[in-house]
Formats: sequence, C-alpha cells, structure tokens
Amino acid sequence: MTAQEATVGKKRRDRGDYGRLYYAANKAAINSKTRRYYEGHSEHIKKHNREYRALVAKTRPEVALARSRRRWFAKYGITEARYLALLSEQDQRCKICRGDVPGGPWNRFVVDHDHQTGAIRGLLCAHCNLGLGLFGDDPRRLEQAAEYLRASVDLRATA
Repeated sequence: MTAQEATVGKKRRDRGDYGRLYYAANKAAINSKTRRYYEGHSEHIKKHNREYRALVAKTRPEVALARSRRRWFAKYGITEARYLALLSEQDQRCKICRGDVPGGPWNRFVVDHDHQTGAIRGLLCAHCNLGLGLFGDDPRRLEQAAEYLRASVDLRATA
C-alpha cells in the first residue's frame, strides 16, 4: 500500500467517524426532518418503492427472493439452517395436515409461532396457518369447530 492509498483510506475512515458522531449528536433533529419529509411525500415514496421492488422481482428474481428470505427469517428469529432442519424433521410436510404442498404466494411452508412467547411451533402450509390464525390460535375454539363438523357429518349419515 502506498502512502497516498493509506492517506485516502484514513480520510474515508475519518469521514465515516464524523458522520457517525454527527448523527449521534443530532439524531432527534435528523429523524424529525426525515419523518416530516416522508409525511409530505409518502405516496410518491411508496409508489417508487413498489415500482422498484417490481422491477427487481422481474429483472433479478434471485435478489428479490434473497431479500424476502432475509426479512422472513429475521421476523421469526430463525436461521435458514434451522428452517431446513424443521422441514427435514417434518418430512417436507405441513405439521398439521401432513400435506406436501405449501401453497401461498411464496409457495413455501410458513413458520408457525406462538404469538405470546414467540416460540416456533413448526412449519405449516398456507391453509393450516390461515385456519389457525382465523381461530385466533385458540384451542378451545378449534375443538368447538371440530365438534361442530363431527355433528354435521353425523347428521348427514342419518339423513
């Protein structure tokens, strides 16, 4: 490394340090200004972001998929390795219905988790996940629905 390259590198580091220090000292004002700008331009920003994501999805689907996977894994606090291990433990099937077709817009099994504790319960197909969600993850309501269905099957058998 030449002396000139070392000087350029130091200047870049110093500039980065300055930016971090400036932001730390002025965080509230910067965030307030950013928020005001967003409020005045939110429709334009949302439209631009939608168009950009659509363009990336068309031209570079692998980038769009990687972004969605990172966001998805971060949301549930799970690594891709853990997801694949769960999938393997479940024989590539939904934990409830044992179906092998994930369904949904992303065509992958959904990470089911306890909404109170955040604990991961397993991987579900889109239909089972939606069903649990619509019943509010309430076992009592699900049992009542099962009794209701059993009773209607019994009525059809006797009719």
